[in-house]
Amino acid sequence: MIPCIPSLKNLIFSSCARPSACFQEALASHSIPQELEEEIVRIQKAWDCYLVMQKVVEKEYDREAQLVCGAFANSLPLVTMCLHGFSPFSRREEESDDSSEETFQEELWKCYQWGDRVNQGKGLGTAVLIAAQRGHAGAVSLLLGSKEAHQIPSGGQFGIGGSLWIASKEGKTEAVLALLGSEHACRILAEGEEGLGSALCIAASWGHAKIVSLILNSLEAHRILSDGEEGLGAALWYAVDREGNEEVVSLLLNSSHAGRISTNEMERARCHALLKAHKSVADLLTKAMAWRLLENESADIA
Repeated sequence: MIPCIPSLKNLIFSSCARPSACFQEALASHSIPQELEEEIVRIQKAWDCYLVMQKVVEKEYDREAQLVCGAFANSLPLVTMCLHGFSPFSRREEESDDSSEETFQEELWKCYQWGDRVNQGKGLGTAVLIAAQRGHAGAVSLLLGSKEAHQIPSGGQFGIGGSLWIASKEGKTEAVLALLGSEHACRILAEGEEGLGSALCIAASWGHAKIVSLILNSLEAHRILSDGEEGLGAALWYAVDREGNEEVVSLLLNSSHAGRISTNEMERARCHALLKAHKSVADLLTKAMAWRLLENESADIA
């Protein structure tokens, strides 16, 4: 018989040992709580990922590999156990079948890439990146709240900035919120390929209005440059370039940082909107420039 609320140890054992027919029948009949059933599925996914990664990960980094697998599968119990120094899974030394590789055929190369990063001692940063890319906000918060989080680099693809960039690109709003709300948000670089400005630009380019709003209203937004390839003006241009996203353009023009966008950048974006035949966006920019001109004239008179 399966207990209604099995211990985490039994849950992990049942999941990674490939449940018996009786257990699978219980899953199929939904005779166990849905929340528990979903967690079992996540642990099974982490186990399949681990079977692939253990082929390339050195033994000394086994726990970090399992941490990455837990973040990939969004299994918060597994992530928690790994962060507390436990290794939920037992390493298999014998030759395993290729079923796990078949399960991860499309992402097989990613598992090997993650394994290489783990072998370099960068498992925690890799786990944050994977969780952020998949929108696993709970896992992101757990990882960044750990006592080892200070070891994650600020920049680089596998740093905190890289995680913010990929979450912004993929439109993972909750993950972006978790990253910007963590105590490590202040370590994200202001500029560069994985900086705050770059995250704003990629979110604006893909039309992720909620993420643009989150970044502009974050405590770190004042560090975003006004001009340059990853500045506020560039974000405005990117918002116009891809789809002429009126909502994103409006957010940028009405934010508390709009005054830092130069008139030249606004004119450049307006001309680009006209060339792209985004009339409504061009009108927004024309009005914003007109209001700025009036404000400047009023200031001169005063």
